[in-house]
Amino acid sequence: MATLRTRSIRWAWVWFVAGMCGAPSCPFVDEGPVNVFEEVSQEAGVTFFYTVPGEDLDGSGGGGVAVADVDLDGDLDIFFPQGDGANALYLQKAPWRFVD
Repeated sequence: MATLRTRSIRWAWVWFVAGMCGAPSCPFVDEGPVNVFEEVSQEAGVTFFYTVPGEDLDGSGGGGVAVADVDLDGDLDIFFPQGDGANALYLQKAPWRFVD
């Protein structure tokens, strides 16, 4: 069984190594901004835009999204509720291609 001193030394090493990863001397190459997401909604056929009725954001009911296989064809479909307006259901007809 490790003594208190041995455990303390182990934790000191863990924190030392973890702290060094943030040090300026660590090899880090700044490649500039990295795009994590890509805009594909227009290409996919999804043109839904949530609008807030009037200026009352609190009374808008909020937006949302649901993904499910609505037409039971094995592909996930997308449903967008629109507070006071018309909801939108996009059925997936091909990989990443939807029809309203």
